[in-house]
Amino acid sequence: MIVSHAHKFIYLRTEKTGSTALTAALAEYCGREENLKANLRTPISRHLPWISGGLQRRFPEVFGLHYHATAEQVRRILGPKVWDSYFKFAVERNPWERQISLFYHRRGRDGGVPGDFDRAQRSWTYNLLHHNRLNNWGVYAIGDEIVADQVIRYQDLNDALPGLFDRIGLPQDLVLPRRNFGHGGERQHYSTYYTPVSRDLVANWYRREIEAFGFTFDDQGQPQTDNAGPAVAQPIQ
Repeated sequence: MIVSHAHKFIYLRTEKTGSTALTAALAEYCGREENLKANLRTPISRHLPWISGGLQRRFPEVFGLHYHATAEQVRRILGPKVWDSYFKFAVERNPWERQISLFYHRRGRDGGVPGDFDRAQRSWTYNLLHHNRLNNWGVYAIGDEIVADQVIRYQDLNDALPGLFDRIGLPQDLVLPRRNFGHGGERQHYSTYYTPVSRDLVANWYRREIEAFGFTFDDQGQPQTDNAGPAVAQPIQ
């Protein structure tokens, strides 16, 4: 997550949506002093650099804001004056595709058997140990209301960037570095990793973003590769 006081924007950083690359591009032009995590580190976190992400997620006032802090946490710590006056944006991705990316990120490898993914989604131990249910909705929404000024679909990100950068006062030709888009290599289309049971599990876990953005489970796609990165802006007002 980045807040720029010079450009008056807040980037609400969701997971498995190209956030590492977008953060790097924004930080390059905004400067290190614009990084909210650095500016608002608490005395405890400055002396304990090894503080876990779990503690930051739960107690941001004590340990500092997490990279993927929720909108409610950011609003509370920044205060209503900054929150209400700054432009807030985020990126979201089809949850069925996003869950595949998360699985391979957790496993730290490419390839594998599609059945491994399905079994993992249905396993209570895997879900307990691997932070397998993301809270992207809470990053840009509070309760059932989207509070970000713009949420860009991941597949539309490259085409949306010029308009976004123009809106926040950054160079429109700014290019995302190719960072952390997966472990490389081509995979089968995401739908091939699912059974009806795991498909419905993901649909239930991420019902709100599926309904808000009209995401669908597409079983007719082509092989995919995370290294290609995101591929237009669909603002949510």
